[in-house]
Amino acid sequence: MEKKRQRGLKERLALQLSSFMGIALLILTIAAVVLFSYHYLSMVRTNLIHTAEDRLAELERVFANSVEDIRLLSTNALVVNSIVDVQGRQSYLPGIITDFNRKKMVRASGITDFNGSLIYSSDPKLEHRIDKRQMIRSLSTGNPVFYYHEKSRQVIFIHPIFFYDTPQGVLVVALSLGQSLKMISPLTPWTYFRLSSGDREVIALNHQHDRSFLVLSVAAKDSLALLNTLDIRLETGVLWTYYFRMLAGPTSLLLALGLGVVIGAVLLARRVGSNIARPILTLCERVKYSDLSGVVRCSPIGTNDELEDLAEIFDRKATELLASNKKLLLYQLELEHKIARSTQELRDKNETLKKEAAERLNAENSAREREHHLRTIIENVPALIAYVDREEKYVFYNDNYRKLSGTGVDDLTGRRIREVMKKKIYARIKTQIQTALAGTPVAFEIKREGKKGQAHLAANYVPHIVDGQVAGFIALLVDITQHKQLEKDLWDAKMEAERANQAKSDFLANMSHEIRTPMNAIIGMSHLVLRTDLNPKQREYLDRIDVAAHSLLSIINDILDFSKIEAGKLAIESTRFCLDEVVEDVIGLSMEKAAQNGVEIFYTVDPQVPAVLLGDPVRIGQALNNLVSNAAKFTHQGEINVTAKLKEKNKKNVVIEFLVTDTGIGMTESQVAGLFEKFSQADSSTTRKYGGTGLGLAITRQLVTLMGGVIGVETAPEKGARFTFTVTTGCEDPENEKRMPVLPADLKYLNALLVSRIPGLLTRVGQMLESLSFNVVSTDSLLSSLEGVNEDRSLPWDIIFMDDADTHAVEDIARIKNSPVVVMPLITRYQEVERMIQGHPRAGIIVRPFTPSGLFNTIVQVLGYEQMKIKRRAARGREGPNPMNTVKGAKV
Repeated sequence: MEKKRQRGLKERLALQLSSFMGIALLILTIAAVVLFSYHYLSMVRTNLIHTAEDRLAELERVFANSVEDIRLLSTNALVVNSIVDVQGRQSYLPGIITDFNRKKMVRASGITDFNGSLIYSSDPKLEHRIDKRQMIRSLSTGNPVFYYHEKSRQVIFIHPIFFYDTPQGVLVVALSLGQSLKMISPLTPWTYFRLSSGDREVIALNHQHDRSFLVLSVAAKDSLALLNTLDIRLETGVLWTYYFRMLAGPTSLLLALGLGVVIGAVLLARRVGSNIARPILTLCERVKYSDLSGVVRCSPIGTNDELEDLAEIFDRKATELLASNKKLLLYQLELEHKIARSTQELRDKNETLKKEAAERLNAENSAREREHHLRTIIENVPALIAYVDREEKYVFYNDNYRKLSGTGVDDLTGRRIREVMKKKIYARIKTQIQTALAGTPVAFEIKREGKKGQAHLAANYVPHIVDGQVAGFIALLVDITQHKQLEKDLWDAKMEAERANQAKSDFLANMSHEIRTPMNAIIGMSHLVLRTDLNPKQREYLDRIDVAAHSLLSIINDILDFSKIEAGKLAIESTRFCLDEVVEDVIGLSMEKAAQNGVEIFYTVDPQVPAVLLGDPVRIGQALNNLVSNAAKFTHQGEINVTAKLKEKNKKNVVIEFLVTDTGIGMTESQVAGLFEKFSQADSSTTRKYGGTGLGLAITRQLVTLMGGVIGVETAPEKGARFTFTVTTGCEDPENEKRMPVLPADLKYLNALLVSRIPGLLTRVGQMLESLSFNVVSTDSLLSSLEGVNEDRSLPWDIIFMDDADTHAVEDIARIKNSPVVVMPLITRYQEVERMIQGHPRAGIIVRPFTPSGLFNTIVQVLGYEQMKIKRRAARGREGPNPMNTVKGAKV
């Protein structure tokens, strides 16, 4: 058993060394054989190329000699004379042509006249080989031409025959390149030649289809002008069997030499392996028969080399190992305990992992099911869906995309868009693809021609971004052909409706003019008749006619304005105007209507608004009047507030915002939706109850837009409405703000009593008076303010302001007849209040609503300031003699 192990080690070392050296030498031998074979093959190829080039050069020389012979024949006097000598040419031409045909390459010859008719031919078939166009070309240019005739495998050479320096006919010669090749190319059993013109074979020599050849093809060089013109190629080959037979001898010698070297190397390797294994086996024997106590003694082994060092290291390590074994025994016991405990833990974890695996399996099944559902949804969505990666390769797509995207490919996965998409379609979407891959979503439209006509696809490319990088994009395409057709139909219908609407507008504009002319006559005549003596019944009838005519004229004016706006013929003027006057005029138009409903109208113009503006006061007043008249119409209690304030200002323009707020019936959201549309009102009952055409707010919106502004509304049912709109006007001097009127110094700090039961009136009039430097005391009853005041004493107020609710005090309380009084009635009670205060010497009337300037003028009038100066009462309530007594009874 021991000897067998020793022999095994030696054999393994010897086998490994000999195998390595044998394989290495064998590889070198094979490499030498391959290199020799390749070198020999290169030599054969080079010889074939040189042979082919030599044959082509020889063939060019023979062809050139033949051409020269043809040229000489064409100048032969008898040949030239045969063109015109009809009788004599039959006697001498046959002999000349026959002698010429004996030349190497010549197969047939013939002569034609100038018309191309064959005069003489050595071969009847020659006429069918003549290309008429080439012959005409030779006659017209006077130059020879030649070409290859594929059917006869001959070169047809046409040379013009000159008679008195003029081509009168041609000499036609059929040359055989193949015959020339036979003559100049000696053949051996193992070689072949094949001559071709372009891709047409001329001749093949010794070619055997059932045998394999080493083939090389050489084209005629540019120096071989004649052959190069005919695109001549010469293919030459040698039998592979001949090549291998020639290669067999040297190759066998190399293999035999290599085999001998391999055998010698194997024997040497076995010897070397035995010498290396001997000390190793000695070391192995000593380890086996070491002391039973476990102490190993391997050294010395007598080699005095690395193996000797190995034996000493082995002895030292064996001693250390023995000590370590004792420790390992202890560790083993401890480890067994830990293993038992870890085994139990692993069993527990294994159970946990089984549960987790089951849960993961369920999750994967659910995910697959969701994926299947998602796939089903995507396949059934009426859209084209695909996912494309950064390299423009399809990763995912649905069946609709494959069928309708125009690729014409059954499987798109892994293929690039440019490979499967038509070039014209890809060129149109290339930019969108690059944009999507850059991380920007793209939406565009694709048009393509189909069997049913032009189709429209709405395309969306959505980038897919992973960790901040674009991984690809999702392509979603929807067929919108029907939508496009519907858009076209809607556009045609819209244009038709606009044309009809324009015709309607033109009709309304013309008819409004035609109706307004007689209406003006009716209103004027009614007004004149009302100024005559009439009985009550007639006056009532004429009043109704006048009211109805004005109402109808207002409707006609609205229709005419709206028609002008729609026709684009309404121009916005630019003139100087004062905004206060515009607002006062508008309020004056709706004052009576609001007063009839018991509604107060308050208006305020921001002092910061410049005094003089540049714009269209008529259109501003028209827009504001439409809103104020609507507020007066739909408000039955409470108040209406009109405010104009400065919103923006620059060097040349100002933006003014108007607010019209009422406490009327309000509107719902659905009613507001169409509020600014033409012929639109909140509902049908509004027209029946309040009248109107529904054009007022539509005209207002158009006017505001023309003046560079916007209009809006805030409202709720039964909570009133708040309309706002802005207009842009010019301004000559933006710093020229409107100033509040300033009383003379003698009229400042007077004590004023303000009496009204209307909180809004108390607030607004109080603010006006305080801005005029009055000391104001407000109360809701004049009688309660006069309680405790003796008749013989003067009143503590310099002036009294009161609304028409307490006008009976003017008649009943004599004590105030000497005090300046300003009554502020509504327009409906103006005449009544005027009669009541006729006996009062220092009373004035100002109709609500009014402006600060209007109030200022009334105060100055009542106090009689223009007749005499009035001493200013001390500020902060200091009393003194009443200066108003000096102007008692004065009038202005």
